[in-house]
Amino acid sequence: MKLTKIYAVIAATVIGSSAIAVPIDGTLEYNLDTSDFSFDSTSLSFPAPPSGKVNDLSGDFVGPIALGADVSHAPSPFVYSPFAVLPFGFTVDGGLSFALTELIFADFDSKPGFSAVTLFGRGIASLAGFDDTEMTWSFSADSNSGVFNYSATLAPVPARVTDGGTTLVSLGLALFAVATFSRMRSKRSIA
Repeated sequence: MKLTKIYAVIAATVIGSSAIAVPIDGTLEYNLDTSDFSFDSTSLSFPAPPSGKVNDLSGDFVGPIALGADVSHAPSPFVYSPFAVLPFGFTVDGGLSFALTELIFADFDSKPGFSAVTLFGRGIASLAGFDDTEMTWSFSADSNSGVFNYSATLAPVPARVTDGGTTLVSLGLALFAVATFSRMRSKRSIA
């Protein structure tokens, strides 16, 4: 009876400690409404919400998010230089929200009749049914004599191997169970 309780406790501990997170996996691209969009060497100014539409998606975004779903940015303007003013992010109809936590790269280029901005950063994406997931956000826009081209993409951060000791805890519990089982078995064979 005691042996059964010990195995039940060990099994519950191992199963409970090996819960699997379900991160968001997929990409999402959106376009901006260029009628009120502008940028300069320090900031982006987005149109009043909705400021864009989803034009491509894959993976876990398919289903909860529809093509053509509205995208809204906040705050506007987003000051990215000389230092990013955070929080900044966007929401997408269908339940997605993204909060930029780190701006990694910002570049602005200007020549007569042409200007361009490129931004790249990381943040946390939230979507119902999934764990909050670290993702990258890339944004580029250029204006050639007042004609805007732009693109924005949300994509998963490449997987990192992080453990936090779960493997060692599981290994320790397994060795403990094997040792306990062999000890109890050897006591029974002696008696």
